[in-house]
Amino acid sequence: MAKTKIPYFSVIVPVYGAEKFIRKCVDSILAQTFTDFELILVDDGSRDKCPAILDEYAAKDKRVKVIHKENGGAVSARKEGCRAAKGEYIANVDADDWLAVDYLEKFYMASQTGADMICCGSVWWNDDEDFTNYWMPYQEGLYEREDIEDCLFPDLIENDHNQTFMNVLWSKVFKRQMFVPLQEASDSAIKMSDDLVVVKPFMYKAQKIYIIDQYLYSYRYNPVSLTHSVKTYTWENPKLVGKALESLIPMEEFDFEAQLYRNIVHGVFNVALSRFYLDKPVKEIYAEIIEGISDSYYQNAISKVKFAFATKGWFAAFALKHKLLWIIRKFAQRRKGM
Repeated sequence: MAKTKIPYFSVIVPVYGAEKFIRKCVDSILAQTFTDFELILVDDGSRDKCPAILDEYAAKDKRVKVIHKENGGAVSARKEGCRAAKGEYIANVDADDWLAVDYLEKFYMASQTGADMICCGSVWWNDDEDFTNYWMPYQEGLYEREDIEDCLFPDLIENDHNQTFMNVLWSKVFKRQMFVPLQEASDSAIKMSDDLVVVKPFMYKAQKIYIIDQYLYSYRYNPVSLTHSVKTYTWENPKLVGKALESLIPMEEFDFEAQLYRNIVHGVFNVALSRFYLDKPVKEIYAEIIEGISDSYYQNAISKVKFAFATKGWFAAFALKHKLLWIIRKFAQRRKGM
């Protein structure tokens, strides 16, 4: 019996409520100039026409695999995709985004260096209008372990100017054998920064990282998405993220503890900010924030964190440390456009 050919890339796309955008996403993947890949479309219990659309693609192209599952969120969908993946590298694509036609070809060429992770720049779009290019301030090329420690670790989690190596899973590919255990270990209860708790530990473990100085990934900036909308976040989330990073990255090395405190304070500030989007009296919101930030885990980070003076992080930490809740309220009003 002939052996089934193993694809070079496994492209995983979690799909939920993306009926408006999914065809553009899938078409951009199937049109790649590099064709040695499998496309794993994970229907996360979508209630629109997505399940039928995905099955339609699977019937037409043998590279397409469809997994239908009950709704469990993006993390659970990626885990299902990882369990089915066979490729040497895993690429993650969001269902409302799309790829340059030579995306996988450029990543394949970079992978010949033996890189564990490869990443590129992205074009950000709003209502199909290009409005910004996002690039990381690093030179193109291969970063071996010493280079990773010297050039990338200072920004791995968050430096004192609030800068960080881009946290997202998209616009990157990862060696499957290293990636899958980290994705499986990620906590599905984490609703914000779920990419971060996979990307940063992966980078810590990587021996080689390649950066492509081209904008090959198109990201649809959706103001009503979970990341960008004025939704409320849970007090539990920053702690879940912090403890996940602590369990996977030795904090005593490379000043990571200081970086972790910044990430925790950043997360706590965003939770506090989001409470002002609730339809509650301001006094009740103030009382809830005081209770939330009194958690000993958060108080430890707030008391020890250090940001460069007058940065956003510095103002956030100052407001939390001194319980200046009116400052947080002002930030919330600005974000809501009030």
